[in-house]
Amino acid sequence: MDVDRMSAHAEAVAPILKALGHPGRLLIVLRLLEGPSPVGDLESELGLRQPNLSQHLSALREGGLVDVQRTGRAAIYRLTDAARPLIDFLAGGRPVPQPTQPGRRAALECGVFAVTEG
Repeated sequence: MDVDRMSAHAEAVAPILKALGHPGRLLIVLRLLEGPSPVGDLESELGLRQPNLSQHLSALREGGLVDVQRTGRAAIYRLTDAARPLIDFLAGGRPVPQPTQPGRRAALECGVFAVTEG
């Protein structure tokens, strides 16, 4: 792999790793592997205080790992389709796809590729 390509991978992966760089955020994404969840359920199930949970969810949204669906006053969080392979890998070492397309999805897949490439 040439330096330019490694640099591009590093630039794509850094925000994702930053978003995952806290035990509370890892706990949230591992819980979301089980399925979407309202904020209140995440708060009670994970034992995180609401202000901390909100900060963590914001960082995970910015990293492209979770998204939110609002229905009335309820906010339901779920893993993004692009994040699922990486979180599956972190949770149990399942195989992940190679990078395939530009954009955030490719950045997430590049992150997984960089982790698994060796």
